[in-house]
Amino acid sequence: MRERGLHRLGFDPLALFDELSPAFWGQNTDAWGRFVDFRANLALELQERYLGFARKLLPRTDLVVTQIDDRFDDRMRPFLGADTAGLLPLAEELDFTLLVEDPAPLWSLGPERYPEIARRYEEAGADARRLAIDINIVERYQQVYPTRRQVGGELLRLVSEAGEAFSRVALYFERSIGAADLPSWRVRHRARASSHGTGRASWSSLRAPWG
Repeated sequence: MRERGLHRLGFDPLALFDELSPAFWGQNTDAWGRFVDFRANLALELQERYLGFARKLLPRTDLVVTQIDDRFDDRMRPFLGADTAGLLPLAEELDFTLLVEDPAPLWSLGPERYPEIARRYEEAGADARRLAIDINIVERYQQVYPTRRQVGGELLRLVSEAGEAFSRVALYFERSIGAADLPSWRVRHRARASSHGTGRASWSSLRAPWG
C-alpha cells in the first residue's frame, strides 16, 4: 500500500505522520486530502473485487453490504475511508442491498435523523429499494437521557421513523431489547421479521409492508 501510495500521491503515506516531514497531516492539508481520496478509492477497489467474487460465486443469493454512513456524517470519509456514493453504482451492477450503518457519534440524536439520512442517499442517486438502515440498540457512550440504552417510546420511535424512511430496517442488539419492547415494534409495523444470533450478539431484519 505504501508503494502504491508513493506512486499515486508522490510521497510515502507514512510521511503524513512524521512531524518533521513537509507532508505531515497536521500542517499539509493538501497532502492529507489527497490521502483521504486515495484511501477511499483503495477501499472501493477492494469492495468491488470481493463483491464481484461473491456475486459470481453466489449468483442468486440476496447480498447485503453494510457500509458506515458518510452522507449524513461526512466525517466518516476522512476518519474511516468510507465512500458510499462510490459504492452506489455497484449496488445496481452486482444486485445487492446497501445497509447504511448509523455511525456511533449520531446515536445520541433523535429519530428525526433517519428521513434526513434517506434523503441524502436519494440525492446521491441511490435506488430507495436497495437501501436499508441499521439501528444499533446498545449502551450508548454519550451521556443521554433518560436511559443509555434505547427502550420504550424512544425505541418505538426509532424503528417507526426508520421504517417510514427506508424499506428495510435492521436492528443490531446484544441481548439489549427487552421482552416488553419486542411486541410494540412488531405490531406497529405488521412487518415480516427475522432474527439471527451468534453468541451474545443478534440482529433482526424488518421489511416494511410497503417495501
